[in-house]
Amino acid sequence: MKVGEALNLAMKEWLKKENGEKEINPKNLLKIKPFDLGKGTERN
Repeated sequence: MKVGEALNLAMKEWLKKENGEKEINPKNLLKIKPFDLGKGTERN
């Protein structure tokens, strides 16, 4: 399984738990703010 696929599955499961099994709205992903993972994690 690719990392992206695993992340998608994890987010869907998390949203189900947070929303009490309500339908998932993909627009909620736009509310996520960027964050810094620390020095040395940048792409070149």
